[in-house]
Amino acid sequence: MSIDAWLWLLLLAALPWLAPSCGVAANPGATATAPSRLVEFTRTGGFAGVDDHLIVYTDRQAALRQKSGQSQFEVDRETYDRLRLQLEQAEFAGLEEDYRAKPGAADLFTYAVTYGGRTVRAQDTAVPAPLQPVIGTLHEIVQAHSNRE
Repeated sequence: MSIDAWLWLLLLAALPWLAPSCGVAANPGATATAPSRLVEFTRTGGFAGVDDHLIVYTDRQAALRQKSGQSQFEVDRETYDRLRLQLEQAEFAGLEEDYRAKPGAADLFTYAVTYGGRTVRAQDTAVPAPLQPVIGTLHEIVQAHSNRE
């Protein structure tokens, strides 16, 4: 093991004793955990070649990545609660993984929604009824925080 690795181990071992002297309250029982993902949403395609990627976390924080840039924001309580209810009502376990439009359709959006460890993909004209309100709310969040010019 290199000397750098030993120094890092020593620093990590000493951290609980150093924290009080740095003005940081030590709470050995507390653990910092990152919020988990509630839902991940992508929307690609269409006439303009859209590429949106949205993640909404369980603490209502969200991250949006688009061709024109990235942003982080908090989803308002009403929208977040509506989205959670819609996700529960969509019964993801009963949905197929892939819903494709009929051949010959053009300029469609393709959506991917990941919830509860399961991803469902659908194209515009083939979105199953239980997923339509979910995609509608996710689209609303993207539009409200879009950084498109």
